[in-house]
Amino acid sequence: MIKQKIAVFGAGSWGSALAIVLADNGHDVRLVGRRAKQIDEINVKHTNDAYLPGITILLASKDSLKQKKRYMTWMLCC
Repeated sequence: MIKQKIAVFGAGSWGSALAIVLADNGHDVRLVGRRAKQIDEINVKHTNDAYLPGITILLASKDSLKQKKRYMTWMLCC
């Protein structure tokens, strides 16, 4: 399998779950959300309790990918 660079736009339950599955399968994933507080929770606590309580999220999260767009192979909107 070729490791892909993927941005998942939407840090709700569906976007978070999709990002976790992609990361668990060896891809380089960035989860992009709108709310800075939620993004901080994902990056610091590795949780997204509002949408996926009790689930650990071990990937990077951003509130913007303006500088990363060229870096990504895939961009998925959820």
